[in-house]
Amino acid sequence: MPSRRPALESRLEDRDFHADGWSSVEFETEPLGAVAQLIRWETATPSIVVAADEDVVTSSTRLEARVGFEASFSFSIRDAIDEDYVPLGSEEMYTEEEITFEAVITVARNMDEGIDVAEADVALSPVTVNFGTVEPFQSEDPTHKKY
Repeated sequence: MPSRRPALESRLEDRDFHADGWSSVEFETEPLGAVAQLIRWETATPSIVVAADEDVVTSSTRLEARVGFEASFSFSIRDAIDEDYVPLGSEEMYTEEEITFEAVITVARNMDEGIDVAEADVALSPVTVNFGTVEPFQSEDPTHKKY
């Protein structure tokens, strides 16, 4: 299994997602990245062979993984006088979620020297990640003197 791990982790990290949350002010989000924290190999469903030839075998299985997601939230508030949106800064947030994904793995038939992964891919449904309550100035030091 060690040779499959980096290939699947890198595919999970290429994952695009939609960031969401709740705030008392308006916000826009930008996904910054996803990092596979742990692939739960014990959750793998039985592999289904989807293609084979004399050199390689391609199979599919479903797995669960714990993935860390990071996103930037840009906050604004509507000015009551001229009704423009006034920026309130931005915050980078991080959260982890369990996701289920399908892994499609192609391995060499010749396993004399162990498992040789020729190709690994991840099929994921669109993911919306809830970051919970997000507010401007969350990372600000409350003990810092303000003038």
